[in-house]
Amino acid sequence: MSPEVLVIFEGLFVVLVLASLAGWWLGRRRPSLAIENLNARIYSWWAMILVGGFAILLGQYGLVLFFALLSWFALREFSASDPLGSPGGWYFAVVPAQYLAIACGWQWVALLLIPLAGFAFGKQRWLGLLLCVCGLSFIPALGQAEWMLYLVLVVQASDVLQYLWGQMIGRHPVSARISPSKTIEGLVGGVVSASALGMWLHHLTPFGSMGSLLVALLITSAGFCSGLLLSAIKRKREIKDWGTAIAGHGGVLDRVDSLCLSAPLFYWILKAFA
Repeated sequence: MSPEVLVIFEGLFVVLVLASLAGWWLGRRRPSLAIENLNARIYSWWAMILVGGFAILLGQYGLVLFFALLSWFALREFSASDPLGSPGGWYFAVVPAQYLAIACGWQWVALLLIPLAGFAFGKQRWLGLLLCVCGLSFIPALGQAEWMLYLVLVVQASDVLQYLWGQMIGRHPVSARISPSKTIEGLVGGVVSASALGMWLHHLTPFGSMGSLLVALLITSAGFCSGLLLSAIKRKREIKDWGTAIAGHGGVLDRVDSLCLSAPLFYWILKAFA
């Protein structure tokens, strides 16, 4: 683990300790369903960061395995509500094939040919492969832990900050039909705040501070669109969450949905300009 990554994890540890203490204090002073939900999210973040940190310690192959498991769980949740029924074993075999290509360094095979082959499963199931498998596989394809950490931190921070801003000042829903809890105020506050974080973390990227600010604006906006797209699919299938694997967050796909489009965008930005 590089010194830069180690410092980030130390900072995350401090933030989580403070958040846990604040959640415990609020739970004792003003117990409510919202505080319980907040504490459940904090506990889940402890687990996710510890697992992510362990994956980084294992090196590139450990990260490939980590994201392969995330893709598998996400695709399983996406397929559980498939109106056509179970897609069968060949469908899920795309996951190890995709990540084996990433581990072997065959990025062009993994990022282009395998997703295109998903058309054989039909439009809806191809969309699941494109979002849950191909989209997430762009993260280990970045190749450097610093770049992966930057992407995940900025996009996930945007999700959290959109929720917090929305709870504090949210009034106008972005799309009352698709996701009434997402507000314009929360979107603007979360994207701007997370982009400021991206500018502060510019040392993890090949860009300067202003370049990182612009990149953060782009990937957080893509993350919001990705989440909204998957929310629309949930509404169409008449389900609230993709699963129950993560307390306070729903399923795995509920937690990583914003990365499904932002990861490919960040990858191609780096390829084009770095």
